[in-house]
Amino acid sequence: MSNNAISATWKADIQPAARKLVLLFMADSLNDKTGQLNPSIDAVARACGMSAAQARRHLHALIDAGCLSVIGNSNGGYHREASRRYQLHLDAVTPCIHATPSTHATPCTDARDPLHPRTEPLASMHETPCTHASQTRKNHKEPEGNQKVTRANRADATSDAFATFWNAYPKKVGRQAAEKAFARVKQPADKLALILKALAWQTVSEQWQRDGGQFIPNPATYINQGRWDDEQPTATSTTSKAHTSRHSGFEKINYREGINDDGSFS
Repeated sequence: MSNNAISATWKADIQPAARKLVLLFMADSLNDKTGQLNPSIDAVARACGMSAAQARRHLHALIDAGCLSVIGNSNGGYHREASRRYQLHLDAVTPCIHATPSTHATPCTDARDPLHPRTEPLASMHETPCTHASQTRKNHKEPEGNQKVTRANRADATSDAFATFWNAYPKKVGRQAAEKAFARVKQPADKLALILKALAWQTVSEQWQRDGGQFIPNPATYINQGRWDDEQPTATSTTSKAHTSRHSGFEKINYREGINDDGSFS
């Protein structure tokens, strides 16, 4: 626990309150002696009473704001299954005039298994001037971090788009299969408006309402087949049949044509 980091975070003007709570947890998780700071997303979510997706969004926002940066994971690399290692930038939380040191994590303990520390020697904590910390984030770690933020934001957008689709779809079966199929669609979030427009007429179509919705395709089937591209049926075929029926048009026939007034034919 870092008392300096917690104190600086309490004084920081960070909104919303949930984001400040995440930063407080990160400050509380910072080891003053080793510089270790590598909690997992699930650990942040449990401690702050939110979902993993919410915790991830707040962490990405704090990275964008310069309060945190990603310097690797607990194995020293960027393997996606390992907990990230973070660097807490107190200079971005408090004014530089306080000369608050910037501390970073070392590959000490996997946050998913805190009872089994690694045996590698620990790197010492060092001070970083405000200007140097900003330059380091700009030239060294931001490109990789930005790429990960972009991927995470894209995943969040896909997840939100699927939730909207699921709420609008009338048949609630096979959600996991549908979500996987939705993720395979090219730019699914961009297609959401097109999908909702198609569902607006498909949900009231004769086929989908027949026999209590028996012919509504499963959500995964609908997505895999791209059924939002189906053409909306029209009533033109019914109208044309009515006009061409041999039992219509009698009122237009002149039955007295060729008959004289005395009843003879001309």
